[in-house]
This record gives sequence, structure tokens and C-alpha cells, in this order.
Amino acid sequence: MKFRYRHESSLSGGGIQCSNVLWGETGKWPMQNGKFSPEHPIHVYAAQFEMFAWRGYEVSPFPEGDGFILVLKNNQTAEQVIHDIEECFEWQHVQGDSPGTAMKR
Repeated sequence: MKFRYRHESSLSGGGIQCSNVLWGETGKWPMQNGKFSPEHPIHVYAAQFEMFAWRGYEVSPFPEGDGFILVLKNNQTAEQVIHDIEECFEWQHVQGDSPGTAMKR
């Protein structure tokens, strides 16, 4: 799967360094009745998300289903976050896509 990464400063989250990871097509995996479908990446990649958390990240999926907010517990650099995502999930980082741009698997 391809992903885009937006690294944010510590000021964006009220003193907590938060960033965004966006994947796939907007609206492909939206939350319904307060839950994500079994096909949502948060379920499909559950083991990888656990491994990712051990590297110092807290993940909260967007209700729209097109990515997640990321809390960086160890002030990781953008390069480190991208490396960790590629290593844990084996996803491909793409640059230059604007938010809302559909990406194909």
C-alpha cells in the first residue's frame, strides 16, 4: 500500500508532536456505526500496528478511514517515521500528493 506522511511540529497538538499518515482512497474504509470494517487497515495490519507502537508511536485512525493521526512519543524526525512505517508495514512512501488525492494500491 502507498502512504503519504505529513510531519507536524510540537505546536500542532497543544505541545504534543502529532503527524498524519494518509493512505488509499478517501472514503474507502469509513467508520460505520462506530466501527471499522474487517477490511480496514487498522485490522488487516493489527500486528504491524502493535510493532509500530513499540517504536514509540500512538495511532488513532481517522473516522473517514483514509489514514490516522500519529503521536510521536520520542520526537522522531520525519525521516525516522517514514523509515519505521516502511519497515513495519512494508508500505511505499509517496511524495507530492495533495490531501484528497486518490492513490491506488
